[in-house]
Amino acid sequence: MTTLRTLLTPYSTEIGAVVLPRDVGGRVAFDELVRRGALTQVFGDAAVVAGTPLTPALRAEVLTTAAARATVLAGRSAAWVFVGGPAPAVLELICPPGAGRPRAVSTVRTRYVRLLAGETVTWGTAPVTSPLRTVLDVASGPHVPRRRGGGPPEPAAVAEAVETVVAVCETTGLSPHGAARALNLRYRWTGRAVAEDVLRQAALRLGPPLRSARA
Repeated sequence: MTTLRTLLTPYSTEIGAVVLPRDVGGRVAFDELVRRGALTQVFGDAAVVAGTPLTPALRAEVLTTAAARATVLAGRSAAWVFVGGPAPAVLELICPPGAGRPRAVSTVRTRYVRLLAGETVTWGTAPVTSPLRTVLDVASGPHVPRRRGGGPPEPAAVAEAVETVVAVCETTGLSPHGAARALNLRYRWTGRAVAEDVLRQAALRLGPPLRSARA
């Protein structure tokens, strides 16, 4: 039986934590390793050796294999870095204004936003939006769509956003009350009404803020 070691050699002598098809000699070998359970496919063409713990840094590295240069992991993609769970179906990125437009891909959503100082953190070598920025983006993001005609957002989308915000807050120690206060200082925030509703529901779920809770 062909083993993992056989398939990895001689194509690469230094397989990293994230394994791509090119690291094992191509798509056929990669798919075979996934089929046999030697590799666990995580997102897109990125996999890890079966049994490897998916730490935040490793989750960020997995997503950056599909990200364009100069972009920052954002929205639900950033939330997955912090929280874990099922990998996102769509990679959400923030690109600074004026940067080259990444190649359009159906599984990648890119927004052009100027991030403030302190709105990014680094996991490994991957830039990710901070917990606060992530929560604000998730609460008001494009995955909480409004119905045609300007009606309210879909309840299911709002509920999903609330679940994600709660998970990020619980994992990082962020307070939804603090996030709501930060939102009030952003006078031109798109999707403010939706974000306020999501943060209010998250705050009710998590209860009164602790004195030491971070904003």
